[in-house]
Amino acid sequence: MLGQWCASMGVACVAGANAPLVFFKGFTREFLAGRAGTSREWLSKIAEAVDCLARGESFVIVDGVGFPAVGSVVGVDNAEVAIASRAPVVLVGKCGVGAAIDAFSLNASFFQAKGVPVIGAVFNRGDLTGFYDYRECAEAIGSWFTMNRRREQVFGVIPELEVLDGARERVGNGSLDGPAASHAAATNIAHVKAHVDVQALVLAAACDPWNRPVGGSPPAALSSSASGAAPAVASGVPLAARSRAQVEAAAASKGAKGG
Repeated sequence: MLGQWCASMGVACVAGANAPLVFFKGFTREFLAGRAGTSREWLSKIAEAVDCLARGESFVIVDGVGFPAVGSVVGVDNAEVAIASRAPVVLVGKCGVGAAIDAFSLNASFFQAKGVPVIGAVFNRGDLTGFYDYRECAEAIGSWFTMNRRREQVFGVIPELEVLDGARERVGNGSLDGPAASHAAATNIAHVKAHVDVQALVLAAACDPWNRPVGGSPPAALSSSASGAAPAVASGVPLAARSRAQVEAAAASKGAKGG
């Protein structure tokens, strides 16, 4: 859906099969067997893709995958991707109060343990009424950040929007496609813009030390795979590589559901 919207608006986007790293069926085991590159090689591809996309642009958004540690099995978790991209992090989590703040603290600590700056958070899909009304949650969350996390900001708390309910599933099964998908994406973007301080978010990212000119130098050695040390799992010794189609077919025949 996002890809279609970007195409309709002339926004450069690298996603799906064109992404520098795709966890297709069987990829993880192929990597661990030493037949699918090394952590350093994949991070280099990611950094190259981000740099290429950034040419001539004011800013680039690097969309993380799942929770922070996703990709750790191949040494390419979200923190390593942030390091390779030199991108400070904005965490997006579910709305609420206790659970929302607990999740933020846990997820932020993963990035910060690897030296990756977290500039703040956006909390999503808040209730419209009742005890968990997104406005009341926003007030409580803001109080906690003021008391405990002065270096990070709450950029917004986004309420549910009924018209978008189930949109991801409908895109997945093909029932939401073409102009309808582009319209849904535009509706989603307008909804986010109405509840997120986008200007403050962009300013915070621009002011972060990671986004200041550094003469093209990579970040200091913040992690083993990013600094050029040997990857934790793959040795890098070339073995007999198989094509993606061969790997996926073999994995699917054994019941693989994902990478």
